[in-house]
Amino acid sequence: MSCVLPTFTAIIVSLNKIESINARNMRKFLITIIIILISACSDEVNRDFKDIGIITGEDFRRCMCCGGWFIDINSETYRFNELPENSNIDLTMEELPIQVHLDWVVDKNACLGDEIIIERIEKVTP
Repeated sequence: MSCVLPTFTAIIVSLNKIESINARNMRKFLITIIIILISACSDEVNRDFKDIGIITGEDFRRCMCCGGWFIDINSETYRFNELPENSNIDLTMEELPIQVHLDWVVDKNACLGDEIIIERIEKVTP
């Protein structure tokens, strides 16, 4: 909860400046603090991903079910055909391998059985 520490520190500093708080004001103050904590952590919560993977390269095999890109997740190699529309990764311009955070599911219409659908992906920044 790295988002809580800076916010908690700000709260302590604010409390030190307050001389007297009655019960009604205390309730308002606590509600405000809870809202601040939730909003401060909302970006971090939305960034939680299911797995970390490494996109290792393109599948150049020539067969009816081949093609796409290879990705290693949890010591298994999978393939995917496309990235989500909101992805900021351009595989044709990236230097491989690329470490990524991602959410994914097994493709129910898989041809070879190793295909996945990437629902959300973000490049890991060093």
